[in-house]
Amino acid sequence: MHTPRFVFLLASAWLLVTACQPSEDGPTDAGADGADGGADASPCNDPPQDTPPPPTVDSRQTVTFHVSGNGLLVTGANGPCAPLSFSSGADTLTLVGASECGCECSPPIGPSVGQLVRLGTYDMVWDARALVSSYRALDCTRPGPWGPICRRTRLDGRQPVPAGRYTARFAIEDTLPEVCTSTGGTPETFSCRDPGIYRDFGGGQCRASRYVDVEFDLPESGDIEIDVVIPSPT
Repeated sequence: MHTPRFVFLLASAWLLVTACQPSEDGPTDAGADGADGGADASPCNDPPQDTPPPPTVDSRQTVTFHVSGNGLLVTGANGPCAPLSFSSGADTLTLVGASECGCECSPPIGPSVGQLVRLGTYDMVWDARALVSSYRALDCTRPGPWGPICRRTRLDGRQPVPAGRYTARFAIEDTLPEVCTSTGGTPETFSCRDPGIYRDFGGGQCRASRYVDVEFDLPESGDIEIDVVIPSPT
């Protein structure tokens, strides 16, 4: 019998919006209506509005974690959070971008656990890629006396990570949350509804009762398999 597998391929990029200021040098690329720097030129061009997103590069290898032990393993998410996270030294890889806001938005529903699996044994597969980001200016100016209103959006591409020493962090629940119900299967899987609580724009790892870290070496090439045993809570 085949062990169920969770393949963690990075989802479509989310866009993160943060505040920025107009370029001190004025607009440098205002498009067809403002190419000559006239009245229709946008003051929001830092970074340039035509900045391209980083390219997405196909995965070159996979890391398969054979997870066993005790607890409920987080394998899915509601909203922009990652069931599994990775770091290298002091740097945490970005696997899921934060929610996109644009020029105006309502507070988002916070990211939360979407699926759990009761251990047993379960495979989680990472495609050894992370998000790489660039930024593009966004002109949110409206008619009125307030002057230019500039934002910037984050653009993400998925690219393979370099070889090296990494830490994988697994999210574990020790008791079944009230928002989760069994969907059966072997091992037993639970689907968790969105609790409807505002937290943040997400982009990190899903919140859980505890986390278990496992270090491993990623080679220059080739797929690898790693056994992970989740201990009982202390």
